[in-house]
Amino acid sequence: MRSSGRVKVKVYNAAGEKVMDILDGSRTPGNYSFGWNGHNQRGHKVGNGVYYILVETPEGRVIRKVIILK
Repeated sequence: MRSSGRVKVKVYNAAGEKVMDILDGSRTPGNYSFGWNGHNQRGHKVGNGVYYILVETPEGRVIRKVIILK
């Protein structure tokens, strides 16, 4: 990020349904890390499958695929 702004990090399942909001707030430029513990918004463990992590910043968005296997 080159300037301060709102950053959103969300998890979606393969059907496109939002599973979890990891981050939604203002951040200053810098390096950040975050984690997802494999739970949904209600605190329940999600099932095996493909999930997508969406990171949105004022400069654009990035989507990464993750696979959960138990």
